[in-house]
Amino acid sequence: MGSTTCGGCGKQVYDKLSKCPYCRKSLSSVTSLSSAAQLEADRINSLDLSNKWKKCFVLIAKAGGPDVPQLKQLSPKERRTIGFNLLAFLFGPIYYLLKGLWRQASVYFALTVFGISVVDAVGLEQMDRMVGGMASIFYGVRANISYYRRAVLGETFWL
Repeated sequence: MGSTTCGGCGKQVYDKLSKCPYCRKSLSSVTSLSSAAQLEADRINSLDLSNKWKKCFVLIAKAGGPDVPQLKQLSPKERRTIGFNLLAFLFGPIYYLLKGLWRQASVYFALTVFGISVVDAVGLEQMDRMVGGMASIFYGVRANISYYRRAVLGETFWL
């Protein structure tokens, strides 16, 4: 019995079905995963996480892991799913702390404060908002990959 991953919900389903029994999305465009990718998807789906995170993590694995070497093989919607996290953008270090990424939250927050202090010391007070905005974008872009490394790979790191 072969299985595929549903593009709608990220769950494993029997490959002879025409629609996913969980989300009812058509499976005609879904291709079977390689055995290594299948094992990784099964491992991700066994984690105690929400379906949203499981779907995101399966896409990161499909893109080749945290370095995402095969990112261009994903659809634009899939790339957006793994490429930006709105809550991390809005709440920055607080979001990272809630996800257990306290090391990164500490380093990124310290770098942001240092950057704003340097800009203010040089006399470019108007640019401190730009530094804060760039930090928010950085939080939003790095969050999904950072959480993947912690939740799936079990890595703890500072940057």
